[in-house]
Amino acid sequence: GAVGRAASSERQGEGASTARGGTRTGCVSDPWAILRDASASPEAWGEAFCELFDDAAIPPFLADELERDLPPARRNVILAAVEQTQFYDPALRVRVTAALLKHARVLRDEGGGPVLWCAIRRYASMVPVEHSDTLLEFLRPNDDVKTIQVALQGIHNIYSIEKAPDCPARDRLRERVHALAVDRIDSAVARTSADAAMCFCCCKAAHALRDPEYADVLARLDALGHRRLSERAREFR
Repeated sequence: GAVGRAASSERQGEGASTARGGTRTGCVSDPWAILRDASASPEAWGEAFCELFDDAAIPPFLADELERDLPPARRNVILAAVEQTQFYDPALRVRVTAALLKHARVLRDEGGGPVLWCAIRRYASMVPVEHSDTLLEFLRPNDDVKTIQVALQGIHNIYSIEKAPDCPARDRLRERVHALAVDRIDSAVARTSADAAMCFCCCKAAHALRDPEYADVLARLDALGHRRLSERAREFR
């Protein structure tokens, strides 16, 4: 699980996984005390969260934590926990969404990586459609390839819903995603499996956004001569 992986990445040596449903070192005697203990290890926080996963007090606790100035080890475990937690209360959703964007910006500027991608995924799953163009912040020309792919996947997930309305945010995303597709779906650029994955993500996002020039995106994809990639894109034709 993501919480277990985040906790494990912050410690040295081997040990039991703290993933939900995975191997545990034993029941945590007082998980809330451990979760609130800033001096506890990331592994201990992960185990405590697993014990409290279904506790109704976890969503507001995580919202509070996200709004704090957290040290990286604590932040990483909290973000992983947030990705696995449902936030049904509208007020909590607003707070968590804003905090996720704040952390994602910081993580992006620190160089990105799996914790950033976790934050982007969860943010994209919660951000209102009318504010979805904030994902442009992770589609910049110099952003890491994987970061761009995660943002594109988030855009696809948002706009593949039939009831997603037309709005200015969609127009801004369309323009950027189309430009990205033109830039990346090019035989002079797309040479590796990672390049092919980027092309596919561009295609999916452009389709979900109902790009009026989507036929051009598909033509570019087919022109690559990558049979498997063209076959995967069939569902978006």
